[in-house]
Amino acid sequence: MLCTWVANREGAWMTTRYDLFVYRFDLALGEPSFRLGGILLTHFWGVWIVNFAYGLLSAAVMALLMGYAWKPEPELRTVVLALLLNFVVAPILYLIFPVSGPQFAFAGFPHRPAVIAPHVIHLASAPNGVPSVHFSTALLIWWYARRWTTGRFAALIYLILTVLSTLASGQHYTFDLIWAFPYALAMAVLAQRFTPTRPGDSYVVAGAEMLS
Repeated sequence: MLCTWVANREGAWMTTRYDLFVYRFDLALGEPSFRLGGILLTHFWGVWIVNFAYGLLSAAVMALLMGYAWKPEPELRTVVLALLLNFVVAPILYLIFPVSGPQFAFAGFPHRPAVIAPHVIHLASAPNGVPSVHFSTALLIWWYARRWTTGRFAALIYLILTVLSTLASGQHYTFDLIWAFPYALAMAVLAQRFTPTRPGDSYVVAGAEMLS
């Protein structure tokens, strides 16, 4: 919520957007957001799936944290820090390369626009496109949930749904999702670096496994 609030405030006082440059990149990939939006947003069930999947972010984060908190897992600190960094660092990057998304840059979305020459445009919507925090969060959830068979499967489904919902809703371009990969990796590496394992952690985990 804080990340969204900050992004909205950024959009209110900084209107410069590079959406048309990013759109040209997506155009070379076949305009996935426009094509998926044209399929899903024209049906009631498609709109429901998009809205449901896009709104799963908080529930997915809580499910992951509950999995780690169920037993005294020492990695919980790393997971929490990675997710926090994921949300805190993104607004800084939004200022460096502000992109709002096809839904905001193109009034007729998901209808494909006419040929447009890339140039800077001005929008009042939040510049929260690059990287896609929804997708970077889904990547982190999949990475940290891989230790459980059920968690790995559920996180993979959530990851796929996030790709569909972020693109079809017009909130993001494929470019945004691509940059979410190195961004999520950087957050995971930073979190690991700043949460070293304490000497007693191995005994805590061992004791929890014996009690279970």
